[in-house]
Amino acid sequence: TAGQGLNWREKTFLSWLAPRGIVAASMASLFRIMLEEDGRFSDPAFVETFTYSIIFSTIIIEGLLANRVAILLQLKRPDPTGWLIIGAHEFSRRLSILFSVSGLPVSVIDSNPRAVASINAGGGVTAYTADARDPSIFEDERMMNIGNVLALTDNEDLNLFVCERLRETVGRDHVFAWVTQRSGQSVDSDNATLVWSNLPKPTMLSMELLQHESRLFQQPSDTAASRESTVIGAIADKRITLYPEPPTESVGDNMTQVVIVRSSNHLQRSIAPDLFFDVSGNDLGQVLRETFDRLIEKFPKLPAESLTREIVSRESEFPTALGNGVAVPHAYTRHLNNRICCVIRCPDKVEIQSPDGEQIHTLFLVLSPAGDPEGHLAIMAEIAHLMHDPELRQKIVEANSAADIYETITKGH
Repeated sequence: TAGQGLNWREKTFLSWLAPRGIVAASMASLFRIMLEEDGRFSDPAFVETFTYSIIFSTIIIEGLLANRVAILLQLKRPDPTGWLIIGAHEFSRRLSILFSVSGLPVSVIDSNPRAVASINAGGGVTAYTADARDPSIFEDERMMNIGNVLALTDNEDLNLFVCERLRETVGRDHVFAWVTQRSGQSVDSDNATLVWSNLPKPTMLSMELLQHESRLFQQPSDTAASRESTVIGAIADKRITLYPEPPTESVGDNMTQVVIVRSSNHLQRSIAPDLFFDVSGNDLGQVLRETFDRLIEKFPKLPAESLTREIVSRESEFPTALGNGVAVPHAYTRHLNNRICCVIRCPDKVEIQSPDGEQIHTLFLVLSPAGDPEGHLAIMAEIAHLMHDPELRQKIVEANSAADIYETITKGH
C-alpha cells in the first residue's frame, strides 16, 4: 500500500481483511508433492490440510469481525440515505436542487447522453449516463450513498419496471415511481410507492417550468397551500418525504413543503397584442406566408417556407377547422423556446374544409417547440372551448384593434 495515499486506519483494515491465502495454499500443495517424493515423512498431506484449515479459520474469523473492526477504525460507511432520480429533464433538475437542501446527496441518471449533458450544463446537479434497469449501477462508487430511488420518466411501465429491479437493492419502501391517474384502475403496486398521479408527464412539467407556466419551490410547513398549488413532498434535516397524494393536514413542524403551482392558462400565456394580424386573401398558403413575413420580424429564425408547406399539406388531408368560421392550423419547430399563438382575421374568408361548411374567417396559428405535445394540445383544447362561445367569436370579428382582440380573448378566457 506504499504510495497509495491510504491512512493508517485503512492500512490496518487491509492488513486484517485483505486476501493472502492463495500463496500459502499453492506452496503447501507444492511442499506436499516434494515431501511425498522424498518418502521420509509418514503424513505429508498434513502440511496441506493444516494450511487450508488455517486459511478457512481466518476467513471465518475475519469475515465475522470485519464489521466491528471497520467500526473500531472509524471506516464503516454510514447507511446510504441519498436519492437517485431516474430521468434527466428540467423537472428532475429542479427537484434535485430542492432535495439537496436536506443535506443528502442527490444524483440524476438517464440513458440519453444529451439529456444528461443538459442537466450538467444547468449547474448544481450531478447527472450520469447509465441504464437504470441494471442493478449493477450501485456498484459504481458514485452511487455508494444512494438509498432511495425516484423513477421519473414519461414511461410509466418503465418506472415500475425499474423500481421492481432496484427494490431488492435499496428496499421496497425506498423506491418511488411516477404514474398518471388511471381512471377505473388501481394505483397500488407491490414494487414501489406510486407518487404524483395527479400531475402530467414529467417532460410536460419540465416544459411548463422552462416557460414559467409552472413553479416549483419550497415554503414553510405552516404556510397554507393555495388552490392552484400541490404539495408533493416535505424536507427536514436529513429526511425527504414524498406524498403519493397532496396531504390534507399539516406536514408537521420543522419541515419544509415542496410545492408545485401550475397555470392552466396556456393560451393566455401564448398570445400577445403583437401576434394579432388582419390578412387579405382566401388562399391558406398566401395567408400563412404573409403572417410569417410579419412573425419573422419578431422571430427571425422561424423557417417560414417549410412551416407553410407543412401546414398547407396537413390542412389538405386533415383540416383543423372547428366550425363556426374558426380553424387552428399548427406546427412544431425547434426554432422556438416558447409556444406562441397568432390570431389571424381573414376578411376574404379562407378556403378550408369545415365540418359545418362555413368558410374560415379566423385562424389561430399555434406554433410550439419540438417535444411539447401536451402543451401544444392543451392550447388547442382551450381555443376550441373558447371559440364555442358565439358572442366571443363575434367580438373578435368586430374588434377594431389588436388590443381589443387581446382583451376579448383574455377576459373570455
